[in-house]
Amino acid sequence: MRVSGRGVVTRSLPYGDSRRIVNIYTEEDGMRGFIVRMPRKAGGKVRASFFFPLSQIEFSYERKPSAEDALAYLMDIRQAYTYRSLYDDVRKNSMAFFMAEVLSRCITRSEPDARFFSWLWKALQDFDAQEKGFADFHLFFLLEIASLLGVSPHMEKDSPYAFFDLREGAFSDERPLYQEFIAGQRVSDLQTLLRARRENTAEGSFTREQRIGLLQTLSDYCRLQAGISGEFHSLEVLRSLFS
Repeated sequence: MRVSGRGVVTRSLPYGDSRRIVNIYTEEDGMRGFIVRMPRKAGGKVRASFFFPLSQIEFSYERKPSAEDALAYLMDIRQAYTYRSLYDDVRKNSMAFFMAEVLSRCITRSEPDARFFSWLWKALQDFDAQEKGFADFHLFFLLEIASLLGVSPHMEKDSPYAFFDLREGAFSDERPLYQEFIAGQRVSDLQTLLRARRENTAEGSFTREQRIGLLQTLSDYCRLQAGISGEFHSLEVLRSLFS
């Protein structure tokens, strides 16, 4: 059955002389891998820029129920939205590579999520259009990933807590019996970020040190909940960028 859809590119790797394997978070099927035939000569309708991290594209492919895990060939590919600053601004570009890696490694199942896809599609365009006030976008993104995984941090009250349990995703005044938790200023910063998300504000007025702490906390949290070992490879670039 021929399926037409749209999606956000998370990863692209060369495959032979004229093909690429591309991972795409799709609206219809969630995360899927595809094969793309690339033109051998410049000037073709399909360009390598279509498959940069977080590119938004439209396409069609043949869905075969008997081979759900097989890589389908993408057809009728076109760019759905052309970013104006995402790849030119070094801060946005570094954040884009990080977010694409998080998507690719955390979201491996194929089930679609209409709410998350709708948020991601529009949020990336808004992120691209912003000239300022986007320093916390990757932090809100990590909260959305946690929500997609079904493990949004749970905060019952706005008053201060002493600890945040990274295993359980819950705040507490009792120290966990294991090492996967945060305490002190990082707990307060996480509460501030959650309130900013709830109130739909663009930024949480954090210092660079606080942003680095939140980035580490939420990266560790998403990795732990998704069962990923080892840090995200692009995390060090963001640490350097915000240090």
